[in-house]
Amino acid sequence: MINSGTSNISNYTNEGTDQLPQKSISQLPILSEAERHKILVEWNNTAARYPDDKCIHELFEEQVNKTPDAIAAELYREVNSSLPKTKSQLTYSQLNKRANQLAHYLRSQGVGPEILVGIYMKRSLEMVVALLGILKAGGAYIPLDPGHPKKPCRFYAKRFTGFNTIVPIPANR
Repeated sequence: MINSGTSNISNYTNEGTDQLPQKSISQLPILSEAERHKILVEWNNTAARYPDDKCIHELFEEQVNKTPDAIAAELYREVNSSLPKTKSQLTYSQLNKRANQLAHYLRSQGVGPEILVGIYMKRSLEMVVALLGILKAGGAYIPLDPGHPKKPCRFYAKRFTGFNTIVPIPANR
């Protein structure tokens, strides 16, 4: 574990003193080389085998079968700074059911292989449902920034990708 208190001060006093006249304090090292190595190399050693014969939605289905009642996604949202944060959750089973419903709807609208679907929504559990539903329908998604007006997003999506419709994702799906 990184000892962040006094060891950082010693970085400035021991390792950084010879650099003080030439550099501003913002350019001095905060972490020792050992700490940098631990953070950037050791803790970041996250390589894992990934089956290259399956799509992400197929791997998700496998996880649904293994742990249907486990939490698959959760969102903490602060509505107002004076109120406590609200927490929303979906289990693997719930997320799978909602994504399957959306995938069936999208297929009925013509979504399939090589069809791009725009997602114009803020980050939410509904966005997770939408991403998974689009993949299950066989399509691909284009994230559109909900911070921009819908009309220009629709224009650019259609012009540069051939995408025609921003599929609305009802909140109750």
